[in-house]
Amino acid sequence: MLINLFQTVRSAGVPCTLRELLDLLGALEKNMVYANIDDFYYLSRAILVKDEKHYDKFDKAFDIYFKGIEKLGDRFVDMSDPYDFRLMGLLETISQKQNIKLNKGVYASVVGPQLETRAEYRMLKILGADAVGMSTVPEVIVAKQLSLHVAAISVLTDECDPNNLSPINIPEIMEIVEKTEPHLVILFTQLIKNL
Repeated sequence: MLINLFQTVRSAGVPCTLRELLDLLGALEKNMVYANIDDFYYLSRAILVKDEKHYDKFDKAFDIYFKGIEKLGDRFVDMSDPYDFRLMGLLETISQKQNIKLNKGVYASVVGPQLETRAEYRMLKILGADAVGMSTVPEVIVAKQLSLHVAAISVLTDECDPNNLSPINIPEIMEIVEKTEPHLVILFTQLIKNL
């Protein structure tokens, strides 16, 4: 995945090894950083550069590799109003006409891929979260970077009740997703027709 970055860093004169590239990939798989170029910069520099005399070479290679990334939009995205009220209103109207239940609430984003502990669910509830998930928010951030209009619906497959927490049941989760899919198809088909 990052072999081109590795080759760019090596060609700039930074003596990094294949083992260090594998360590970087392992750190990314464990979600040590996620969807943040600055965090990725510091992580990759810490893993790939073993002597600070090579920091300048690494910085030049990093700049070459990621040249043009600023065209994706602002790094610091204004998330004070992430969702398009018109689109969300259309989805609500469609759900009412089609008798599809939609709940509103505060969605807390976590990195994952593991589910939360009882203590983490309690903390998120105290902070005001109604739902917890690993997706949606990163996609919304990127969409906002690109100045896209955003509407989001998340399918909740687990109650996340810290007092009644049970082990993960993948077949049960997949059953919930399969039952929900037809409703989502109706909602988004009708939304597209109404744009």
